[in-house]
Formats: sequence, structure tokens, C-alpha cells
Amino acid sequence: MTAIHYERAGGFEPPRDHEVLDIDPPGANAGAFTLWRSVGWTTHPATPVGRFSGLLDSAQNARLQDEAAAAERAGTVLIPIPPDSPIETIVVGQARAMMGVHTDAGAAWGVLTAHLRQLLVALTQSPQAALALVLAPDGRAARLAHQGSNPLLIDLSALSIRAFLWDGRMPAREWVAQGDIIGLPDRLTVSGGMSFELPFNHGFDLTYRHRVTARVELAIYDGATRVPVSLCAP
Repeated sequence: MTAIHYERAGGFEPPRDHEVLDIDPPGANAGAFTLWRSVGWTTHPATPVGRFSGLLDSAQNARLQDEAAAAERAGTVLIPIPPDSPIETIVVGQARAMMGVHTDAGAAWGVLTAHLRQLLVALTQSPQAALALVLAPDGRAARLAHQGSNPLLIDLSALSIRAFLWDGRMPAREWVAQGDIIGLPDRLTVSGGMSFELPFNHGFDLTYRHRVTARVELAIYDGATRVPVSLCAP
């Protein structure tokens, strides 16, 4: 039994993926995990971004360790990566796997990879210092909300906000707000679950068949490191 390291990096569309999950081996901190998410919309459902941490329950950790042990026995796997695809890297003990995000590694590595991809979503239920995008049910307002027990420094200097109007499954209109947006500071520290409204005056003519989605790009700080991030809602 060993520690498990998973990361997803790169990709064509900015900001590039930077997702990192580490799970401690059995011992004093068995099942303890840390997760960083930067591009919340690359999974379904989309998630908050930032830092998350916690403890896997014993049954889930036991299953994950069994899957990791099987993958380690299978040995290192390097699968050709399509151009512009984010790259997934998984390390367990002396073995590792590298592949594109839509690749099925098959056999033991495939089982472990599928489980870790699911955890990118599930473990965001344990925020430490995270940021969520919340869209009003009627699609007419959007806000950013802090999650977790630790404060988070946000860089709004290059904030980009997009709203998309959908007619059924077809995109009908797009609205964009970028650059200096009146009323928002360049930097803001959020904590204690605070939230603040975003400019979202898209002016869409909404009917019963229309729905609105939103995407926001900005940067947050992981310690002293500025990390570009992107959020989507719903």
C-alpha cells in the first residue's frame, strides 16, 4: 500500500488545467487527501476551484488502495496523448501512468483512473479555501462565494464574465464582460462564506424554453502563487 498522486495538466483552452490530488498511504494519516482544482468546468458536474482537504472514509480508502495496488503490479503505462489534450499523470509506488484525459487505460489502470476522475468532483465537498460560482435560478444574476475555513485571496484584475443563452440544446446568444469592471477591486480577500455579486447584465430575453449558463475566469492565490482559474455554472 502506498501514497497515490494524480494530476491533470495542460490543454489547449486557457486557463490550462492544473488539478492535483494526493492521498496519503495507510498509517497515521490513512486516507487523508489534499486536492487543488483550477478549471472547475472540465468535469461534470462543474465544481468550485481552490484547495480542498479531508479524510476518505475507511471503505472508500480500502477500495482505492486495492485499485492502486493492482495498478502498481501492472507496471508503468505510457499511452500516446492526442495533440492539445490535457495530460493525466498517476503515480503509485514505483509505477506510473500517463495518458490524455479522455483515454481509457484499460485493465487495472483504467479502474484506478476512473475512480480518481470521480474524486475530482466528489472531494470538492470538503473545501479548505475555495471559490464557487453561483447562478440565480432565473439566470439573471451571478455571484462568487467563498467556501471553507481558510481565507482566499482573489485577483480580479483580469476578470472575464460570460453568459450563454441556450434555446433547448442549441446556443443562441453570448454576452461578455472583460477588463476593468466598475465596482470591483483588483484584489480581494474572502473568508467566512462571504459572497459578492458580479456584473451580469446580459439583457437576454428569457422564455420558458431558454436557459442561461455562466463562465468566469480570474485568478486566485495558493500561498504566494497566483493561479489562473475558471468556473462554470450551473
